[in-house]
Order: sequence, then structure tokens, then C-alpha cells
Amino acid sequence: MGIKELNKINDKITEFYINNNDKAGNLGSHYVDEENKVVVVELINNSKEEQEKFRKEVIDSEYIKFVQGSQQDNKQIKITKTKDCNNQVIEYYQYEEQKVYLVCLDEITIDGATFKDYFSKTYQTFNDSINSLINDMELVDTYKDGGTKLYKNDSIALIKCNTIDGNKDIYIGDTNLEYQESFCK
Repeated sequence: MGIKELNKINDKITEFYINNNDKAGNLGSHYVDEENKVVVVELINNSKEEQEKFRKEVIDSEYIKFVQGSQQDNKQIKITKTKDCNNQVIEYYQYEEQKVYLVCLDEITIDGATFKDYFSKTYQTFNDSINSLINDMELVDTYKDGGTKLYKNDSIALIKCNTIDGNKDIYIGDTNLEYQESFCK
């Protein structure tokens, strides 16, 4: 089993919990263990019954390794707002063809790490980093451009583009952020 295939399994798990956030209560985390060539799934209740439930509801693969997980607390997010913003959008980070933009923000820190460090060091993949952040947010709106979504929590708002043209960019701002015509192009 190659890393690409393991990432596909991991992405399927992420997608399931994004679309079924109400079922995420027993999930601690999940990630690709490249050294052992498995996808590690941490379950808070790691009983055989819960493992079987996961295999039936989410994905059944011989490359999944279940381990004991713990309940994660919501992330501590702090933002530095841009003074006299006027809807300023700046490119903050790029991963392959996907870009992260800050809207009226100078910086974001998550659990004490800058957002760039959070992306590059905390999780196995860029998408895992974004999805981990989204898991602590509420889905507010879905747009009819292919499935772009707006998420919010008490600290930030995040727009995850998913256009018919293939745009997967991310826009992050304070809780007042709303979708704009110029986004996801």
C-alpha cells in the first residue's frame, strides 16, 4: 500500500466526518502513519463494537489501525485584525494549487502556533489541518458554485471553496466574514 492510497483512505474519513459532524463524538483523531503504512484512527471508546461500527459507517480497510484516543478540546484561536481593513484580502499560504487568504487579518495563531506552522507541522497533510479546524466550526452556508462552504465559530469564519472549475482555496477572516463575488475564482 502506497502513501497516495493511504491518503485517499484518510481523506475519506475526513470527508465522512465533515458531512456527518454529529457522528464525530467518538473520534479523537486520524492520520497517515507513513512508516508503518497504515491509517491510524484514534477512538475515544476503542471497543471492538465501536471499531466495527466505524468500519460499517465510515470505511472498512485492512490498512486502518485503531488506537485509544482522547477527547480533544476546541482549539485556542487568536487573530490580529488589520487596521483600516476595507475588505483587504492577502495571500497568506500556498500548498500545491490551493491558496489560503486572510481577509482583514494580519495573523492567526492556533494553540500558540502561527497558522503557517499549524499547517506545516501539526498534521500529516494540508487538508487534514484544514479539516481539523473545520471540525470545531459550525457550517453556516453552502453556495451553489459546486459546493463552497462557509464555517464559523466564536473566533473566525472560514470559506472553503469547492467550485465546478476546481477552485479549492480557503478564505479566513473574523466572524463577520461573508462570501464575496471575488472569492473562489
